[in-house]
Amino acid sequence: MIKLSQLLGLIISVSVGCHTSVLAESISENFDNNNSPILTEIQNEVYPSVRRLTPLLNTGIVVAVLVSTSSVITVFVLFVMSIPKIQQTQEQIQAIKQDAISDLNQRLSEAQAVVNNLQYSLQSSQDKMQRISSQTLSSSRTEPD
Repeated sequence: MIKLSQLLGLIISVSVGCHTSVLAESISENFDNNNSPILTEIQNEVYPSVRRLTPLLNTGIVVAVLVSTSSVITVFVLFVMSIPKIQQTQEQIQAIKQDAISDLNQRLSEAQAVVNNLQYSLQSSQDKMQRISSQTLSSSRTEPD
């Protein structure tokens, strides 16, 4: 992995070299060797301007790199800091889930007990009704009209 200082040095050297070489090529293409005094005069005017702008451009590049790097580092730090909170939240969710399951199981047991009671009561009532109806039928048969 390239170190940040090496990356910045590479960016600055490429930036400076690119500006001066492009400028020199464009100037030399436009003028012949016959116009050497004009070329020299233009170079004397342009090179100081380029030298003044180069640090500003390089500073802009360095600032852009540092801002993007700090943004990435900030996101990474926030992610690392949130991992324990996420784990804690997962544990709380599991605890709530287990509580809900045990509560539902308890209520299901209670409901099953009520259903069993109702079935027993219904069966008892049906048995009593059958006995009463058979007693009524047997008593009505034994009685003379």
